[in-house]
Amino acid sequence: MIIFPAIDIIKGKPVRLFKGDFSTAEQVADDVLETADGFVKAGAQWVHMVDLDGCLLYTSDAAD
Repeated sequence: MIIFPAIDIIKGKPVRLFKGDFSTAEQVADDVLETADGFVKAGAQWVHMVDLDGCLLYTSDAAD
């Protein structure tokens, strides 16, 4: 079995949502890339990054 750690991103920051509710967004770390690097250092081969701005607003700044 492969486990994919996931990072949800709003306004460039890693967040956690409660039951997918955007109004419950809580920032869980300072930096998305540092968070991803932590997963890699822990042995992850892949990291699933979710641009929630793009999901909610149908637009994205993630490529910047």
